Amino acid sequence: MTDNEIEGKQTRIIETKDMGQQTEENEKDLFDSDDEKYIKYLSYYEPINGFPKTIEYPNQKDFEIKQEINKENLNKTNNKNINYTLEYHSTIDFGNIIIYDLSIEGNLLLVVGGEYLKIYNIEEKFKLISSNIIKSENLYCISTQSSENSLIASIGGKNCIIRIIDILENKEINQLIGNKNEIYSIKFSCKDKNILLSGSKDVTIRLWNIISGKQICIFGGPQSHIAEILSMDWHLTGNYIVSSGIDNSIKIWDLSIPKIKEKIEASFKNENFKTLIKTRPIFSCNSIHDNYIDCVKFNGNFIISKSVTGVIREWLPIFNPEGDSFYIINTYCYEINDKIWYVKFLFDEEKKFLVVGNDLGKIYLFKTGNDVCDKDNVLPNTKFDLKQDLVVRTIGFSHHYNYFVFGANNGDIIISTLKETN
Repeated sequence: MTDNEIEGKQTRIIETKDMGQQTEENEKDLFDSDDEKYIKYLSYYEPINGFPKTIEYPNQKDFEIKQEINKENLNKTNNKNINYTLEYHSTIDFGNIIIYDLSIEGNLLLVVGGEYLKIYNIEEKFKLISSNIIKSENLYCISTQSSENSLIASIGGKNCIIRIIDILENKEINQLIGNKNEIYSIKFSCKDKNILLSGSKDVTIRLWNIISGKQICIFGGPQSHIAEILSMDWHLTGNYIVSSGIDNSIKIWDLSIPKIKEKIEASFKNENFKTLIKTRPIFSCNSIHDNYIDCVKFNGNFIISKSVTGVIREWLPIFNPEGDSFYIINTYCYEINDKIWYVKFLFDEEKKFLVVGNDLGKIYLFKTGNDVCDKDNVLPNTKFDLKQDLVVRTIGFSHHYNYFVFGANNGDIIISTLKETN
């Protein structure tokens, strides 16, 4: 996932002439469709030659920022004293395998890469307590959810299968099969522990019931993403999701509509079930970044998104029937050597800081704030050097133990302690 791959990656725009012009009326017909031909049309779509530099969508105008940034605020930057420092603690050898994702739940650290899901006990000096091998797999993503007596992990990757694993019982409890290409992002609902999202190279987002294994809804079509989906997140209400991908676009989807709510309820029952198809997001914009967007998260009603160009933006979506737009609140910039994609940032739960790594073995710790900033004026508050030419792909933070955990492309899991300074 390097710059060479980015420049060589070419994708076609989905043909829409057979489906005709989409309107509110004929979308209703598609919405309850279990038409296998249409589902395959969404699922088997493969990226091929012809990826345009500027992507345009049917029935949508070129997007422009309609709100002018207050010029008086351009000199306000985020390079104030953050009052925190990172101190090196230890390194865990995961093996000579790229670490793509990790998750921290309580005293457990769960890490995926290659064929492995490994679990470490933070309280016991990161002792390895379990190593699970999924043969012939390359795992890219993990999402976890816990309750008082359970810890469930979902993992996905190259083989298109989402595996649901009971970590405490150390057993696989279900497999979700439906994606037709590599899975790059999975995310449990923040409101219902049995509901899961997946985003894939097959250009679809899918909503799942992990108990019944039913595929509740497919989000895809001509007005959806037209290239690989790399990242997704849930709004705190559980009613909206945001997605981003290789087509350098960001979409917001509404899950609060009655038909989706009804289908979620029906997915728990033993009855004939039709997968919904949702073709139209409620927000779509491709001018926030000018390259692949490989990480996106909600911050309340704001959105924080990261591009492979070393730019992270916090912005407010502005919904407009004549063309969606946005208002930039903050811009965070950091150094990169190459445009490597699938590098994630961490936004701390207490909203104190934003952390991202690069392909030069550096960690950038930004203080979050609401000042409007010009990207040329924003410098990292604190920068920590780990190892030259190390690609830091994923980050976790344990609030209870004050540990940062960094996953790298050489198989190193680097542990640092967060300390407050005067």
